[in-house]
Amino acid sequence: MERILVAKLDNGMDSCLRVLSVLRNRRVPINEFNLADNDLTLKIDENNYKDVRLFLSKLADIKIQ
Repeated sequence: MERILVAKLDNGMDSCLRVLSVLRNRRVPINEFNLADNDLTLKIDENNYKDVRLFLSKLADIKIQ
């Protein structure tokens, strides 16, 4: 089952690339992502949801909604 996580990005595309790089380095599979304005929407497996929230909470220019 998939869960949706929405993150508010302070620096637009730069922050988006940082998020995707962190998740790639941590080997977290992303089923789908969408960037609209400064909102990044990620569809991830429920098994990885808590880990992704933890990883993204450590990034200074990203706020998880």
